[in-house]
Amino acid sequence: TPKLLCESGIIKTDTRSYLELNFDKEHWLFYEFITDLDDHNIVIVEKNSESWFKQKFPLDIVEEFYKSPVKVGRGKNPPKIKIRLPLCRGKVECGIYDNKRQSIHYSEINKSSKMICVLKLVGLRFLKQQVICEWTPIQLSACDLESNVQSNYLIDESLLSDAEEAEAIEAEAIEAEEAIDAGEAIEDEEEVLA
Repeated sequence: TPKLLCESGIIKTDTRSYLELNFDKEHWLFYEFITDLDDHNIVIVEKNSESWFKQKFPLDIVEEFYKSPVKVGRGKNPPKIKIRLPLCRGKVECGIYDNKRQSIHYSEINKSSKMICVLKLVGLRFLKQQVICEWTPIQLSACDLESNVQSNYLIDESLLSDAEEAEAIEAEAIEAEEAIDAGEAIEDEEEVLA
């Protein structure tokens, strides 16, 4: 995902754990990608309903049974995507990292953190009267947290297109130019001394 706001942090009970990410105008293409995939899934289920379930389901019935991970925004609230986090023996089974690529505990995620998620589309789960599009997070990154623990980090931040990322890259380029200019000045001094 791009950097999205996680207003409520990670919610965990004894049997479930999830987070909700707000879509914003800057990342509308990601929202469209998810909703277009939902539309595609609905059409595929309708097309294959006879061979899969030995019964033809009309499109409106499939739409009624289909449960999208996207919650539509109401009023001034933006749309959100709800992502279930895998649990194993009551523990969150997903790599969670801070902005320094250090592993952190899920409880360290602050409310209103900006998050990046590496998601895997698991597929469609069919229940008696429900079709669920399942996404599993492989890794989460809280972009505004720091920690002191070392671990394995998968998110390639060079692929981000956020304005703040562009500013960081620009700042790095300026630093590199200054370092090159400083190196050339030293070489010029050495030539004069020789």
